[in-house]
Amino acid sequence: SVKFWVDLLGGSILVLMGFFTIRKHVRETNQLKFFHNPVMYFMRGFALNFLNPVNFFAWVVVIANFNLVYITTSYRFTFYIATLASIFGTELIIAHFARRITRVLNAKVLRYISTVNGLVFSGCGIWLLGIAFGYF
Repeated sequence: SVKFWVDLLGGSILVLMGFFTIRKHVRETNQLKFFHNPVMYFMRGFALNFLNPVNFFAWVVVIANFNLVYITTSYRFTFYIATLASIFGTELIIAHFARRITRVLNAKVLRYISTVNGLVFSGCGIWLLGIAFGYF
């Protein structure tokens, strides 16, 4: 009975998210006004990553499993430094290409992406509703 209500609630939320994502109006904005303050970009990125619960749980799982396998301090230190360096390098690459991709992401492309995302959300929601009512 709990599974039915979870599937029903989750499916309903996904269908509504898909509907509102498809109907979202995409407008072109002047993105250059946001590039004036790099400190705000840093703080916004840090806050988004810090407040994301998936990051916290991923780190806890990785650290817990890694501490079971590698007991010595030098292995742990090397792992943590290498992990942080690779994340920092990846974020630098993303930041480098973020300015270039804004030329491609015009209103038409963003509208297409929103439509595809909305259809995926709605499709997953309908699938969950079908599971809840025993069709799948």
